[in-house]
Amino acid sequence: MVAVLGLLVMLTPLPLGSHRDWGWAAIALAASLLALLMGVLAFAPVAQERQLAHRSAGLRLGVLCLLSLPVWAMVQTSNLVPASWFHPAWFISFGGANGIPPDAAISVAPDMSANSAVRLLSYLTIGVGAWAAAVYRASFGLHLLRVVAVAGVFYGAYGLLELAARQHFAVHPAVMPYPTDLSSANGPFVNRNHFATFVGMGLVCLVALWRHHMVARGLRMPTTIRRALRDSIERFLGQESVYLIGCAVMFCALLLSGSRAGVATTLIGVALLLVLMRAFGRSSSKPVIIPWVTGMSVASGLLMLAGYPLLTRLLATPAVLGFRKSLMDIGLQAIEDRPFLGHGVGAFEQTYFLYASTEYALFQVDYMHNEFLELAAGAGLPVALVTILGFVLLGRKLLAGTARKAGTVLPACGLAVMAQVGLHSVFDFSVSVPAVALTFSVVLGVALAGATTKIRT
Repeated sequence: MVAVLGLLVMLTPLPLGSHRDWGWAAIALAASLLALLMGVLAFAPVAQERQLAHRSAGLRLGVLCLLSLPVWAMVQTSNLVPASWFHPAWFISFGGANGIPPDAAISVAPDMSANSAVRLLSYLTIGVGAWAAAVYRASFGLHLLRVVAVAGVFYGAYGLLELAARQHFAVHPAVMPYPTDLSSANGPFVNRNHFATFVGMGLVCLVALWRHHMVARGLRMPTTIRRALRDSIERFLGQESVYLIGCAVMFCALLLSGSRAGVATTLIGVALLLVLMRAFGRSSSKPVIIPWVTGMSVASGLLMLAGYPLLTRLLATPAVLGFRKSLMDIGLQAIEDRPFLGHGVGAFEQTYFLYASTEYALFQVDYMHNEFLELAAGAGLPVALVTILGFVLLGRKLLAGTARKAGTVLPACGLAVMAQVGLHSVFDFSVSVPAVALTFSVVLGVALAGATTKIRT
């Protein structure tokens, strides 16, 4: 199971973050096989000897709340509901004198809602698989965090090389089918924001592992300048250099992506992680200053060397506010028109044309640049609130696990990643990309395992 989950995290970003039908269909197939594997292992003698299912009412309720979204998405595709629930667009386009069209449903695009339901069920299954593996053995959770960190470093480096190739060489369209701004790195993803969210999760996980590594070694603040210099050279020429170089590669890739929200939310996630692990985790009696001063110095240097794309995007922010405001108005109007039933989970592409103004009517917009508004417009307010409640319950469980000092690195990392991805979802639609959503599910499942077990990692 750990090998399957690790391969999924490493392979789904190629290509385009699996943001194609065959890509997410392969993820759904892998999730189905993973579910069958979990069912078989549940009856194995070795599993019977260990208590896999830790009793946690909050965890179960949170998962049930999340499960309500794909279940409701499937209901939105059915024509067995009362006719008064059908979306008015069906009667306007296909009804009229012919009465109720045979394909009428709550969703304005039932096929898109069905696809979204399959994706959501796949992510939930993968998250449960990661949770089960980490509950079975705490070291498995750390292994999966390492895979996420390695994936972030690998694709961050890939993004840097791909950016250099685009700027200095002619790249074949088959290799780079979306030649976006030549000054921004987006790696194998369609959009810079998806790339920034994925690399940001890897950076948060690597910083968590670095902090855990230092605590495990019992590093202390040197008492003399000579010893401080000696310790710094020994650490950063040894194991510490791996963490520092990995963080530098990912931070540089984040800066060169030019994603404003991606950089800001990643820094918030890292800061929250360090605060949680310092406040609740095991720590040495004195702070470890040398590694963090070195890390901040490297980050400052990278910001000066590679921060030009980010600065350019920050200065261009007012130019894109008009279109973002238009999308927000569309979302609010869609919620107001169908606050309880919604327009269909994952059907914003069709909903957009119902509300787009004349100025933007010819644009093709697949997703709203706000996951929460799109959730409320697609699923309706009741199901959207239940889904958000599910994440709140899971976050509360992570905070409780962090405060208990039980496997602090896992729940603290999960809270930090949840904050990073959640804040980025206010401005972009990164979670709609399968590679990002799958990796987030793995990290969240591992973190919940660390929060609901008494095994110290």
